[in-house]
Amino acid sequence: MRRMARFAILSSALVLAGCPVSKIGSTVDRDTADAADAEADTRDTREDTETADTLEAQDVADTVEADSAGPTCPWSDYGEELVGGPVSWVGFDPRNEAGDVAFNVAGAVLSRSTSGGATWERWSESELGFGALAFPRDEAKGIFAASGVGLLHSADGGVTFEQYALNGTGIASLMIHPKPEFAHRMFVGEHGGGIKRSDDHGEHWVGLNVGVPLMTVRSFGSPPGLPDVVVAGGILLNANLGFSSAGVLLYSGTGGLSWEVVEDGIGWADDVTFCGAETVYAAARKSVARSDDGGLTWSLVPGFAGLDVVHIAVASDCETVYAMVYTKGVYRSFDRGETAEGPFTEGLGLEPGRENANRLVVHPVDGATVFAATYAGLLVSYDSGATWATLDGGTGVAMHDLEVSDAAPGRLLGATWGTGVWRREGPEEPWQREAPAAFPRDFVYAVHADPANADRWFAASTTELWRTKDGGASYEQAGLQGSNVFDMAFLGSGTILAATQVSGVQRSTDGGTTWTPSNDGLAAFETAAGTFIDARHLVVTGDGVEYLGTNGGGLFVRDSPSASWTRLGADAGIVHVDELLVVEGTPDALYVATDAGIARSTDAGATWSIETSGLASLDINGLAVDPGTGRLYAATFADGVYWSDDGAVWKPLDRYCVPVGGFDDLVVVADDDGAWLVAVQSGGGVFRDRLR
Repeated sequence: MRRMARFAILSSALVLAGCPVSKIGSTVDRDTADAADAEADTRDTREDTETADTLEAQDVADTVEADSAGPTCPWSDYGEELVGGPVSWVGFDPRNEAGDVAFNVAGAVLSRSTSGGATWERWSESELGFGALAFPRDEAKGIFAASGVGLLHSADGGVTFEQYALNGTGIASLMIHPKPEFAHRMFVGEHGGGIKRSDDHGEHWVGLNVGVPLMTVRSFGSPPGLPDVVVAGGILLNANLGFSSAGVLLYSGTGGLSWEVVEDGIGWADDVTFCGAETVYAAARKSVARSDDGGLTWSLVPGFAGLDVVHIAVASDCETVYAMVYTKGVYRSFDRGETAEGPFTEGLGLEPGRENANRLVVHPVDGATVFAATYAGLLVSYDSGATWATLDGGTGVAMHDLEVSDAAPGRLLGATWGTGVWRREGPEEPWQREAPAAFPRDFVYAVHADPANADRWFAASTTELWRTKDGGASYEQAGLQGSNVFDMAFLGSGTILAATQVSGVQRSTDGGTTWTPSNDGLAAFETAAGTFIDARHLVVTGDGVEYLGTNGGGLFVRDSPSASWTRLGADAGIVHVDELLVVEGTPDALYVATDAGIARSTDAGATWSIETSGLASLDINGLAVDPGTGRLYAATFADGVYWSDDGAVWKPLDRYCVPVGGFDDLVVVADDDGAWLVAVQSGGGVFRDRLR
């Protein structure tokens, strides 16, 4: 029962109504006072900005919690040890001169630190998502955020955000002028839309594109004492508004009224950073670019020559430069880039060949402390980039798929997008990541466990299939390379079926070493990625009946691997099978998540009905059945979990204390101590609800 997961962090509020629920970890405001004052101010702001409804709901929650006879929420955190998750931006609030206040962004989640980045808390969420942040020096608790739908603003230290200006505009870069007297001046760069400037704190904007080529501006820089000097770096676009391989650096001495290309012999230009009025650095893909005359002329520094530098960070001494080199790791220079050393990868924890960062930043006071926002989490180095460690940055790992095996019913296996495979051996055991030395892949679609062999499972990374035969102690590449494997079914005696994105159903009779097509009766169909057999879900019953769900070709059945596939549910409009659940019986009961609702058949697919009764959301991400009671469960993308005893009428499960808005997947885990419904939200955590 698998679908192509949405690898994004969801935005949802934690709703409490007498049901105390903790989210994963301690988990992704301007104050010139110290960190303790900043914490107190923001706490006061949160209290001031609470609505009457919120306060009333909290009063109810407090009352119920105090009443021992009140309801107890069965959901509990089941992901305490999961550390990592994609972080797209990290930076310090420059108004806090001690360097205590920092923020990081993970999609729709904003996390904050008041300890200089040592510890983080999940601070707020926005369904609009966050890009880079900027901090106006003349607004005590103001924060501006770039987003894909315009400019966002917070007046309460990042607790809440609202759309502020440029609605509908995808903002690629954002800068508030660093000179306090010019804090009202802001610049944004758009994808293909050029450069805009505001002189009234972002309320009104004008386009300033004289001399600006067709490009996406990725970064701005300006010296604090010269308000009319602005340098911008970015990527040139082709006629289709796609990225080219070339970038440019622009200079303006007129506050952006006109621009000139001052450097075009570079790759993508990013991270424009001024040190004083004269020295400017930028990442240049071919090296690090440096200007010693305020951005008018540039040269590629020799220490990083020939290195694919994607991001840089410059310490306050203007001498120390850190660089993330694509597919290699971190380099550093202590002499303005004249010489450099690296790569440094110890503790970096990124898949070999995928060493990359979304942003580097140096602690504003301690130049030896560096942070890296990466797809695998927020990383820190306390020794000038030589060694790295993963922080609990306030966001959860991007786990999107759970797997259990009949051979090890208490064990949970989790597939993540960015941190490989995780395993939990039982309710009292902690989550542990499979060692990267054994399984050296970070991006995993799904894990497939052999129901008859507790020591064997497969992990499907991008276009690769890996296998362990010793309970995860070691992994090896199996056959079936070059295609994404979304589901597998184990028929016994080493016979396995695999649902692949491009090659349809594949069959192995030697435990997954070699494979042959098993597509009789199937024809290629058109998908968004091309014309092929896009197979997603496989279920084989104890009687050997095989069911196949595809992404655009419908639902199929056959009696044995040697038979031809036959279409089911065409009259019911079943084309895209988002989820497939088969409850074995005489006959089998089938449940298919479709765009119109849950298609249900109680006669092995002969007749169908579309069930929507009780479902507030038809965006179904997971279907599961409790084998002990026969009760059905459905996870929705944004409306929690529903249950049904007959598959026709659905009811919300613990709606008023569900930990997050929606889930990506769910499974039933049963052992000698009981049974639990375990649900996962990509980036939001893992939770369980005791069933019996």
